[in-house]
Formats: sequence, structure tokens, C-alpha cells
Amino acid sequence: DGFGSHEGIIVMAATNRPDILDPALLRPGRFDRIIEIAEPKGADSLAIISHYLRNKPLATDIDTNLIAHIMDGRSCAELETVVNTAGIHAGYERADAITTKHLLDACLQLVFDVPTMTEDEDDSICCASLSDANCESAQIVYHEAGHAVVSELLCPGSVNLAYVYHRDRNKGGFVDCYNDKTYTPLYWEKSRILCSLGGMAATEQKFGVADAGGKSDLNQAFSS
Repeated sequence: DGFGSHEGIIVMAATNRPDILDPALLRPGRFDRIIEIAEPKGADSLAIISHYLRNKPLATDIDTNLIAHIMDGRSCAELETVVNTAGIHAGYERADAITTKHLLDACLQLVFDVPTMTEDEDDSICCASLSDANCESAQIVYHEAGHAVVSELLCPGSVNLAYVYHRDRNKGGFVDCYNDKTYTPLYWEKSRILCSLGGMAATEQKFGVADAGGKSDLNQAFSS
């Protein structure tokens, strides 16, 4: 409007931080319509990952659905970076094709911030027995198993990945879950609260102690 011979021009702008825009920009007659482009989910994540994997040598049994579930709700840039990092892992190993493991390793590094294991490190659980209450690694194993068991009991098939790692002095673990829309948002959120408490319950049931991961679990449960 008001551009003379250039009538019909539509001005568009993009930002990742609409919350810090000057309100004057959003008054009627200026940028008065906001269209949110959310992070890809579900089938969109799978399609974008498949797009970035095109023209790349892939193993015949590669599981893109698993990676799409793990990367659900993450940006296109993150999806592309995981695919490219998987290619780097494959190249470093002189592999003929990108495998699911390469993609998982990229997710562990970029999404879950798991420290990279050096060539001379041993990733095995360093304790005499998983029944040893004094072994921190054993507590971590039962802690993550507790998360996974509760999630599977409440939402069968929801666990994508249960992982425990030992990198030099860095020990930890996590359980990644996915809601394929089988469960309502309210039921899913309730199950996440109970799942977050499952780790503490498992270590207390097995060893009679409150483990180090309890604080973060409680924080997560109450923040939900």
C-alpha cells in the first residue's frame, strides 16, 4: 500500500528472538502478523534427515527413524550437523558407508554432550560387580535402568536409547524417550514426572542409598 507502481509488495522479516523486538515494529500497519515456524517434529524430522543423507553412502540397515526420534523437535541446523558429523566419524574410521552407529555417535556428541572417547580409553564399567553399592558406575547403571523401566511400564515402546558412559573421570548416563502421539500431552507429562523419579527409586531399592543423580531428577520432576 502506498508504493505507487510497486503496489502489492509484501515485506517479510525473520528472527529467532521475537521477544526482544521493539513493540513499535509490531504495531498494525507494520509487522502486524507473526507466523511461527516451529522446529521440525515427527515425519518432518525424518524427511529432513533423509534429505541431508541423500547422495551419501549409507549402510543398507541404517535406522533413520531412530535418529529422527532422538532429534525430534530440534532445528534443521542441528539435524544437518548430526548428519555431517556422522560422515566425519565414518571417514575417520575409513568406513565405506555411514551406519546407524555413526549417527548415534554424532547424537551422543552433539545432542547429549557425551565426552568423546579417546583411542586408548576403555569404556567398560569399572567396578567388580553391578551389585557393589560402593561402585558409582553400578549406581549409574541402576539409576538409568530405573528411568527406562518406569517409562516402558507407563508408555510401552517409548524408550529410544538408554546409555551409560565412562570417559576417564567423566561418568554419567541418560534415557531418551519419544512420544509418537499415542499418549495425550497430559498423560505424557505425568509419565515424564514419574519417569524422572524412577532413577532414584531404582538405586534406593537396590542399594538403599540416595544417588548423586537424585538432585537433578527432583529438579526435573518439579519443573515439569
